[in-house]
Amino acid sequence: MQQMLEEQEGQLASAEAAILFRDMLEFRNSFALLVSALRTYIVVREPTFRFEYGRNLQANRQAWERLTQKKNEMTLSQQASLQKIAQQRQSFLNLPETMFKAVASDRYRNDLYLFNSEAEPLATEMLSILNEIVQDQQTALTQELEVGNASLTDAQWKNLFTGLIAVGLSVGMTVFFRRHIAQPVQRLTEATSRITAGDFDVSAPVESQDEIGQLALTFNQMTKSLKESRDQLEHYNRNLEHEVRDRTQELQEKNQQLEQAFDDLKQTQAQLVQTEKMSSLGQLVAGIAHEINNPVNFIHGNVNFVDQYAQDLLGLVHLYQLQYPEPGLEIQDRLKDIDFQFLETDLTRVLASIKVGTERIREIIKSLRLFSRLDEAEVKNVDLHEGIDSTLMILQGRLKAKTDRPAIEVIKHYGALPKVECHAGQLNQVFMNLLSNAIDALEESNHDRSFTTIEQQRNTIWIQTEVMKNDRVKITIADNGIGMSEVVRSRLFDPFFTTKPVGKGTGLGLAISYQIITEKHNGQLYCDSTPGKGTRFCIEIPKQQPFA
Repeated sequence: MQQMLEEQEGQLASAEAAILFRDMLEFRNSFALLVSALRTYIVVREPTFRFEYGRNLQANRQAWERLTQKKNEMTLSQQASLQKIAQQRQSFLNLPETMFKAVASDRYRNDLYLFNSEAEPLATEMLSILNEIVQDQQTALTQELEVGNASLTDAQWKNLFTGLIAVGLSVGMTVFFRRHIAQPVQRLTEATSRITAGDFDVSAPVESQDEIGQLALTFNQMTKSLKESRDQLEHYNRNLEHEVRDRTQELQEKNQQLEQAFDDLKQTQAQLVQTEKMSSLGQLVAGIAHEINNPVNFIHGNVNFVDQYAQDLLGLVHLYQLQYPEPGLEIQDRLKDIDFQFLETDLTRVLASIKVGTERIREIIKSLRLFSRLDEAEVKNVDLHEGIDSTLMILQGRLKAKTDRPAIEVIKHYGALPKVECHAGQLNQVFMNLLSNAIDALEESNHDRSFTTIEQQRNTIWIQTEVMKNDRVKITIADNGIGMSEVVRSRLFDPFFTTKPVGKGTGLGLAISYQIITEKHNGQLYCDSTPGKGTRFCIEIPKQQPFA
C-alpha cells in the first residue's frame, strides 16, 4: 500500500489523482484503526472495542470499494501492489471471527496466540507497505518536480515569453505542492515513524481544509485513539495484575482455611472414634461388672451361713466324740481317710479365704462401676478420690511386682476435698490416661536397669489433691520416670503426637484429656518435666461448674 501511495503522489497534478491519493490514505488509516481496536479488545475483552472494530471495519470496506473501483486509474505497479494487499487483507479478515469465538468461550490465551502469531504479522506487514508507499511517493513527487523544472528550462529557449510564464507557473505550482502536499506528507511520514517508535504524544499540524488537512485531522484522531487505547490497556493490565495478586492471596487463604478445616475434621473424627471406643468400653465394663456382681453377691451372702453350718456340724461331731469316746472301727477308718483333724482346721481357713475373695471381687466390681460412671454422664457432685482409687484398682495388674522389677509404689496425699461438680466418667478417663502414661514412663526408665538397682531407687507415683483459694481443686500426678524434653513437652497436647512406638499409642490420650479439662470443666491441664528426673501433671478445675 505504501508503494501505491508513493506512485499516486507523483500524479497529484490532476483532481482525479488527488482523490485517488486521498482514498489510499483513508484506507490505510481505517485499517490501522481497526487493527488497534481488535488488539485492544483481545487484551481487555471490553465490548466497546469490538464495536469500535466494527465501525472501523465498515469504514475500511468503504475505502476499499472506492479504491478497487479506481483500479484502472492506477499504474501497473500500483495494481500489482493492490492485488498483494487484497490477498493479505482477505487473510487478515478471516481471523477476527475465530478470535471473537475464542474470547466468548473464555479461551483467552488461544485468541492472544492467534492474534500474535497470525493477525499481528499481517497487520504489521500491511502497515509497513503503507509507510513505504508514502516514502516512495515523496521521492516520486520530487523526481516529477525536477522533470518539470527541466522541461521549463528547455521551453525558455523556444519561447522566452511563454517560458517566463511557464517558469512562473512552475515555480508557483512547485511552491504550492511543496507547501500544501509534499511538506505535510513528509510531516505525516515523520509523525508515523515516531508513532511506530512508541511516541503517541506526536500530532500532525492541520494547515488546510483540503484533503491533506482532512488526512492530518484523521491522522491525529487515529493517534489520539491509539494513545487512549494504549493508556486504557496499561490501566487494564495494572488492574489485572492487582486482581491476580488479590485472587492468588485469597486462594492461598482459602487453601489454608481448608487445610485447617480438614485437620480439625480429622481431629474431631479421631476424638469421636476414641470417645465411642471409651463409651463402648464403659458399657462393656459396666455390663460385665453387673453380670459378675449378682453371683458374687450370692456367694458372698451365703458364705456366712456356710461357715455357721460348718461350725454347727463340727460342734455336733465333737459332741458325738464326747459321748462315744471309743467309736467303732469303721468310723475310725473313715476319720483317718478324711483326715478329720486337718479338715476341721482347714475348713474354717477355706471359708475365710472364700469370704476374702468375694470381698475382693466386690471391690473390683465397685471400682469398675465407679470408673465407667455410665449412670453419671451429666454433671454431678462426685468424690474425686473414689474415681482415682477405682482407676488405681483397674491398673493394679500393671502396678504389682513383676519378674524384672518390684511393684510400683503409689503414694497418695489426699486433701480434704469436697464433692466436685464434674463429668465423673470423663474425669476418670483423664485419670486413666495420666496414670497409664506414668506407668509407661516408669517402665521405660527401667530399661538396662537390674532388679536390685530398681529396688534401690523404686518406681514411684505420687498423687496429691488439695483445695485452692479460688474455689478450685487441684490434682497432681507425678512420677520419677524418664521425663521429657522441652520440645516434646511443647507438643504434648497436640492431636496424634506421640513418642510411643507404632501400634502402642494413638497420640489422642492427652489431647482428649486436655479437651475434657479445658472445654468440659473450664479448668487447666499443664505439665512440668525434667529429662531424667520425672514428670508432673497438674489438673485444676472449679468446685462448681458455671453451667451446672
